[in-house]
Amino acid sequence: RIDKPADIAKLVRLSDADRTADSVEDRARLDRELGETWYRLGDWQRAERFWLALTRDLRKDLSGRLYLLELALEKNQLDAAHKWHDEIRAIEGEQGPLSRFGTAALLVKEAHGDRQKIDAARKLIKDLKNDYLDLPRLSLLSATIFELEGQYQQAIREYSKALEIGDTQARTRSE
Repeated sequence: RIDKPADIAKLVRLSDADRTADSVEDRARLDRELGETWYRLGDWQRAERFWLALTRDLRKDLSGRLYLLELALEKNQLDAAHKWHDEIRAIEGEQGPLSRFGTAALLVKEAHGDRQKIDAARKLIKDLKNDYLDLPRLSLLSATIFELEGQYQQAIREYSKALEIGDTQARTRSE
């Protein structure tokens, strides 16, 4: 846990260190970890910086693009979200799990009461849960759908499930 000013100062120094001499793999590993850490600390700008570096260093990396897709959705930057989704699809293909997750997430974000979009997202989520382990992100999307429909008890159950199966992402706006 990082909560002391001295710990934050060390993290800032590590974040600002020149790592050009490191191997691409070492830089990518550290960029991924620093991005996740800054995101959990609520500094989305720094997190984004590291995830962008990750995607520049590793042209086929899906994790950085997924982080950036989710961050764009949380910041209501739909154009950026579509861009990252397109890159994920180009790497993984239309039927890849992250591509389908991105499609579902975009459908939920753009639904605005559109029953067809909500139903399509729900089907994708169900298929992903059947094909893969039930991931926290899928439960979070399900919870959002239930919220959109005013089914708050079901939404609470899905949010609780996300926590039980390991969701650790910050869900508060930092800007």
